Amino acid sequence: MASARNEGMSLARGEFIAWLDSDDICHPYRIITQLKYLLNNPLIGLVSSSFSAFNSKGEISPSYINEYYSTLKHYSGFDSIYSKSELITCNVSDTNTGIEKIKILVFSGEIYDKLIWGNFIHPPTIMIRREAYLKAGFLDEGIPTSEDWEYFLSIANNSPVAFIDFPLLKYRISKNQMSLLHDNLIATAILIVVYKNIVRNPHFYLSRKKQFKKMLSNYHSKAAYVLSDRHPKHSIEHLLKSLKYDYRNTTILKTIVKILLPYCFIQILREMRKN
Repeated sequence: MASARNEGMSLARGEFIAWLDSDDICHPYRIITQLKYLLNNPLIGLVSSSFSAFNSKGEISPSYINEYYSTLKHYSGFDSIYSKSELITCNVSDTNTGIEKIKILVFSGEIYDKLIWGNFIHPPTIMIRREAYLKAGFLDEGIPTSEDWEYFLSIANNSPVAFIDFPLLKYRISKNQMSLLHDNLIATAILIVVYKNIVRNPHFYLSRKKQFKKMLSNYHSKAAYVLSDRHPKHSIEHLLKSLKYDYRNTTILKTIVKILLPYCFIQILREMRKN
C-alpha cells in the first residue's frame, strides 16, 4: 500500500493531495470542506476527519473513529489531543430539503507528542498540503503495515495538523480489506515505527524514556506472543527484549506459557473454546 500511495503522490500536481482507498465512499462535500479549511489555515500541514462505517448488510456506525482507534480511549476527547478548536461551515445533502449548511467542529494543533503513543488519524480521510508532503517525503515501503502512522508522525513532527469532527468518509468493512493483516506483521511493524521515531527525535525519547521503555516492553511482548505459534526463536528474542525494557510486564508470563506449550496442544484448546 505504501508503494501505491507513493506512486499516486508522485504523479499528483496540485497544491493539495487527498487520499481515498478503493473500497471506501467519499462524502460529496469532503474535498471542498477540507480544501476551504486548508486555504484558510496556511500553517496546517494535514487535515483528517471522522468517518462512518458500513458492511454488506448496511451501516454499522454513523461515527466509527472511537471504536476503530483504541488509542482514543486514553483521552477524554479530541480537545485533550488538539490545543485549538473552531466552528466551520459544511454543506450536507438532504433528500427532502436539498443542500443544508451546518456548523461542525475542527480541532487543530501540534500533536506529535500524542500521536507517538498510537495512531488516531484515519488514512483515507486525509488531505495533505504539498509543502508538508515534500518535507515528509515518501512513505516507508519497508514497513509492511502501520506505514501510514509513521508517515503522519513525520508530518506532525514538522507542522500542526487538524481533525474535522464530522464523518466525511464512509469506511467499508469487509473480509478482504488490506487492514486485516496477520497479527505478527502488525506487531513487528509497530516496533519499526517506534524505533524509527526514537532515531528521528532522540531528545523527545530521552525526555520520556520511562514511557518509551514501558511501551517497547508491551510491543515486544505482543510480538513474542503472536510469533510463539510458528516462530519460537523470534518469539524468544522479542520476549528477552520485553524483559530488558520492563521486567515487571504482566503479559510476559502469558507469553512464556504459550511458548512452552506445544503448538498442537494450543490448537486443541482453541477448538475447545469455540465449542
